[in-house]
Amino acid sequence: NQNWIPISYAPFTKDGKAEFEKMGRGIVYLPTYWGANGAVAADNPIEVKADGTVHYLIPNKHKTQTITMNRKFPVFGGVLWYSTRMINGYFEASNSADFSGAVKCATIKQDPLMRYDSVNIGVKDKFRYWRYVSPDKGYCNVAEIVFLNQGKELQYKQIISDGDSAKDHYAQQAFDRDALTFYESKTATGGWVGVDMGKPVGVDQITYLPRNDDNNVSPGQIYQLDYYDNGKNKPIGTVTATSYNVTFKDVPTNALYILHDLTRGQEERIFTYDKGEI
Repeated sequence: NQNWIPISYAPFTKDGKAEFEKMGRGIVYLPTYWGANGAVAADNPIEVKADGTVHYLIPNKHKTQTITMNRKFPVFGGVLWYSTRMINGYFEASNSADFSGAVKCATIKQDPLMRYDSVNIGVKDKFRYWRYVSPDKGYCNVAEIVFLNQGKELQYKQIISDGDSAKDHYAQQAFDRDALTFYESKTATGGWVGVDMGKPVGVDQITYLPRNDDNNVSPGQIYQLDYYDNGKNKPIGTVTATSYNVTFKDVPTNALYILHDLTRGQEERIFTYDKGEI
């Protein structure tokens, strides 16, 4: 996560060198001295590339760049898989509490990749009851749902669902504005969660967030970018996100970076940034 972990050691040879054997590739290492106070940086980080070449990550403060980030931690397959549970899920509406005569309004056709996404609603009629219906084996996993009309969020009267929630994953959690909580139905296929608007209303867009790890950049949260230089992390500055990405300017190139979310969360990971590539 955020800390350097001792992985290998070697004594100095007579000519003042240290040789480390059987070092893995595609890894960033930090050469250190080890003494009474533990590890002390001996040099800047070293990137051992996949082909075995060694690249020193020495910050170039005379050549700077702009860095834009939308996450602070890599996307790992085990978590990303949950996001695919929304593919082929759909939204429908009705003026009956049992959703008889329901009209299908939109279907999710793409993987939302653990980020907020939205669908446009082409149905012009007004309906009182609106819901998200899970696809096959989706378990109705959804972290957030927001109903909109002309860019304005609609207020609902009551949250409704299939009434078969899994333990600790209730219908309210699909509307609590907490990215880490989510609804989950015990029913693998056809589970649903939605709202009673109290009266028929028009909806022209629905925004949704799949089950995720909350490592995406989120509006309102404060982020700090650091780069590693001479044994220490040095901050570039802090930014309060106003959208789902953050941008830092005048950042030294050829450095090792880490993005901190100062508002919440613990998962962070060092990275390099070159020509827009993380």
